[in-house]
Amino acid sequence: RRPTYIERDDDGTERRIWRASSLGACERSLVAHALELPTAPTPAAIQRAYDAGNSAEDEIISKVTDKGWKLLGPYDKPALEWVESGGTGGLQVTVEIVVGKVAGVEQVIRCHPDGIVRKWKSRAAGKQGEWEWHDDPLHEERVVEAKFLRRGSPHTSVAKARASRFYAWQTSVEMHATGLGLIMAVGWKVKDPESGEERVEGVDIQTFDEPMYKLGQVKARVFRLAKMVEAAMDAGLADVECDWAMYPCAFHEPHDGQKAWI
Repeated sequence: RRPTYIERDDDGTERRIWRASSLGACERSLVAHALELPTAPTPAAIQRAYDAGNSAEDEIISKVTDKGWKLLGPYDKPALEWVESGGTGGLQVTVEIVVGKVAGVEQVIRCHPDGIVRKWKSRAAGKQGEWEWHDDPLHEERVVEAKFLRRGSPHTSVAKARASRFYAWQTSVEMHATGLGLIMAVGWKVKDPESGEERVEGVDIQTFDEPMYKLGQVKARVFRLAKMVEAAMDAGLADVECDWAMYPCAFHEPHDGQKAWI
């Protein structure tokens, strides 16, 4: 789906959805998506990278659970909305931040974290030769975001990856929407010399207690974008600048000399 789109309820009420994973995108591209302008097709190489990331997600998250974290599901969190997608056993949680209304349309940021986990500790009980192992919850929960990246600037570490523009906004939304700290797990990709396919070489995991952006900053960005969209409904993109040379970009026109998909 587009990074932003209109969702209509049964009674006709409209809400504009902003996908958290795209909140850090170029402002011009986000406005263009809101106007539903034609986009370039995704190049095969980019699509392969997307597919490889989806395929590697389970392996990356398994390294988190190996460290004593257990993935939670609908039974553990029945109040949350769960959908059939993602790499967490076929179910993924949906969380939202309601920002407010612009021109009468409610603005909502929606995200699908890769998982919510709870810390557990194993202990032995009984007597020698008749040990029984028990898992005790430690009541610490975190939201999980898994990435499959090639090590190199700006992704030289987990902390550097989280601080990059897309992931800084995405993980901030996830933390605010869930009220939890973050576990970010990065699987470092290498190309298999025989098959030529990308595989996970190793996984680095780091926890973070504070988001990169405060809730007020997150909402302010969406308010700004929504007002730009409202203005562009009449004026078009003429007054909307490309605020950074994003690659890949789904639109045919290059922005300030950046590479485009075509």
